[in-house]
Amino acid sequence: EGTFSCPLTNSERWNRSKTTFVDEDTWTFEMFMEDENGEEFRSMLITYTRRG
Repeated sequence: EGTFSCPLTNSERWNRSKTTFVDEDTWTFEMFMEDENGEEFRSMLITYTRRG
């Protein structure tokens, strides 16, 4: 959890991230932000899968 400098609004924005290990070969990375009303929403979801 922390803040970052948003280049679109030229202001500090809140965000948090979450990593989930699904199994030995799969894990996910999620990022969350707040909208104009202060409600949290997921802004990114990446699913990593091991090859081989």
